[in-house]
Amino acid sequence: MLSALSIRNVAIIDSLDLALSAGLNALSGETGAGKSIVFAALSLVLGAKGGAELVRTGAPSAEVTARFVLPPSSLAWATLRQEGLLGEGPPPSELVLRRVLPASGPSRAWVMDQPVKLGLLRQLAPALVDLAGQHAQQALRDPDHHLLLLDRFAGFGPLAERLAAAVRGLAERRRALERLEDNQRHREERAEFLRFQLRELDALQPKAGERDELLAERDLQRHAVELQSHARRAEALLYSGDGAVVEKLGLAETALQGIATVDPTAQPLVTQLAELLVGAEELARELSRRARSLRHDPARLEEIEGRLAELERLSRKHRCDADGLVALHKRLMGELADLDHADERREELSQAVSAAEAEALELARLVRRERIRASSGLEEAVATQLRGLAMPHACFRVVLLPNVEGEPTSGGLLNERGLDRVELHLSANPGEEPRCLARVASGGELSRVLLALRVALQAAQPAQTFIFDEVDAGLGGAAAEVVGARLRELADRAQVLCITHLPQIASLADLHVLVEKRVVSGRTCSAATALGHEGRVKELARMVGGGSLTEASEGWARALLAGQARPLRSERAA
Repeated sequence: MLSALSIRNVAIIDSLDLALSAGLNALSGETGAGKSIVFAALSLVLGAKGGAELVRTGAPSAEVTARFVLPPSSLAWATLRQEGLLGEGPPPSELVLRRVLPASGPSRAWVMDQPVKLGLLRQLAPALVDLAGQHAQQALRDPDHHLLLLDRFAGFGPLAERLAAAVRGLAERRRALERLEDNQRHREERAEFLRFQLRELDALQPKAGERDELLAERDLQRHAVELQSHARRAEALLYSGDGAVVEKLGLAETALQGIATVDPTAQPLVTQLAELLVGAEELARELSRRARSLRHDPARLEEIEGRLAELERLSRKHRCDADGLVALHKRLMGELADLDHADERREELSQAVSAAEAEALELARLVRRERIRASSGLEEAVATQLRGLAMPHACFRVVLLPNVEGEPTSGGLLNERGLDRVELHLSANPGEEPRCLARVASGGELSRVLLALRVALQAAQPAQTFIFDEVDAGLGGAAAEVVGARLRELADRAQVLCITHLPQIASLADLHVLVEKRVVSGRTCSAATALGHEGRVKELARMVGGGSLTEASEGWARALLAGQARPLRSERAA
């Protein structure tokens, strides 16, 4: 369950802390007081998109923290363990999510005080809450959303992922085949162009790293005479010239040996000098070899200059460096080989497309069977709920229809969701044919269908917390009472947070929170207060009286609370 929500600098909320209870939590207040901002803030901490417009004017950033008390079996813990954010031992008693939205720059997210990507919050959200905001009614009017509801009820997530991957694979293979066939239509023209480009590259035969090697060799050729002179002079100073270093080291060695015959402690010096002498002789021989090898070769220099110029010309032509010519040569040879063997390659790709289509169709038909099976279950579950929501004659249908867009196959148009689209149909009155929700349902009927769907989905995939933002829109009187009763029943199985304008619903809450707009130091801000009994009486009276408190409205509010009196949640659980 959601135990606490802390909001800082979100829209008109400067600082708001909500401590929530199990059961039914009702949030009420005047229009514009900030109730829906609470909902938006919770959406933010669960990974929803948010821009700088949500940051309170003058604040450097907005921040939302949510605390959840979860059982060890929660999928959220399994997800965190899979992501390496949780050890193998028992999970902690509380999960903490935090989101910071700067006035400028990217937002940041934390889970258990560890920085994470925003996508992880979105991944955790379905295991934590079921959100039904004001946009949920609009989504019910969108048939594209109906398929998502059915699939969620069916609960075949892994199968749906396999289907989506198979359809993507089919589309990729078809694109490869189309590219090949397009190339085939211009094959001879393209092949001749490739051969022309390859003739230059074949003649050049570029090698990786060749340009750097040629530049180094060119420098040696250009300075060969000068380098040879330096090498010979250094050799003469070391060995072959008058008074060379080797000659003087030999004399020094003889002198030291004379000392060592009398003083044995001087022997290491003799050895050290002998090593210097050997090293000088070896260095002199190496300089002699280098002097002999450093010969200016005008023909070789001309050859190097010509090859460098050709590498530079082709690099400019193909807009790449010299090493890039090697990769280009290989790629062009591969493309020409593909064109020369296009018929064989086309047959391979055609077989791959057929195999991918067969696999995708098999999965799509399996998904369709699962949807057909789930459809009857969803129809029955929603119809049962609607009967309890003062719609005794409601007829609810899940209608599977063929796709109108997707990859053409022998089984119909196929997309990543399968072969089907779904429409939810409703008839609220006897004798009327069920028709698409988008065309026939009123606001009040949509509110009840939304609640019925949420309860049905909760039975199929239990959630810890349900959040309704004005699910009572368009309702009043007896309909409001039955919706309140159904929310009350749902709250006996899970935590429910409900933003409401109806006293009939607010009176049923385990916890009633009043959200108020105030002006502090010339700035508008929202505050939230958990109401006691007398506070609830006044708020219910305001809700029924349209903002004015009268003796009659207060009396009605007291009667409403008294009429709904029931044991505390802990006593009901016992």
